[in-house]
Amino acid sequence: RIATITFISPLFSTPIWVQDAKRLLRKLPMKTQKIIEVCQEIGATDSKVYKQAEMEFNKRFVFRGDWKSRSLTKAFGAFNKEVYFHMWGPSEFHPTGKLKNYDRFKDLSNVKVPAHIFCGQYDEATPESCKKFRAKMKNAKLTVLSGCSHVAIEERPKYVVAKLKKWLEEADRIVNSK
Repeated sequence: RIATITFISPLFSTPIWVQDAKRLLRKLPMKTQKIIEVCQEIGATDSKVYKQAEMEFNKRFVFRGDWKSRSLTKAFGAFNKEVYFHMWGPSEFHPTGKLKNYDRFKDLSNVKVPAHIFCGQYDEATPESCKKFRAKMKNAKLTVLSGCSHVAIEERPKYVVAKLKKWLEEADRIVNSK
């Protein structure tokens, strides 16, 4: 059986994710917002201008580090764009794939084991929504990773590992006390 569970920058509800994405998109320059809006409207999400606008979003809310770093390049080298597009859609903020109606928010109350949610301060899985998720679970904690976005482990690896290690040690104590 599952004794504890850890969620990192979770997607529990596409509708909530989209609400957050709309709020985050409003933080981009107006010109970038307009490019995204028009390209999505006319189906030009594969255009160069859309991809550039998408990168502005990604640099703020997905990964705030060096996009040419060896580890990130390696990770994205193994990234299957075809599967991502089929399951999610053309960008983090425009779900059109199989998961576009995914919503398990109401089911979070079924999580009875100790849980811990981690998200970045600037994460597209926003701290505001993660607070809602934590509140829905009976026995959950939330850690907002300072200075981080969605790919926190790449941005501040030692810091994130220390936070995860602290939780895992606590989880061990919980499991061993039963």
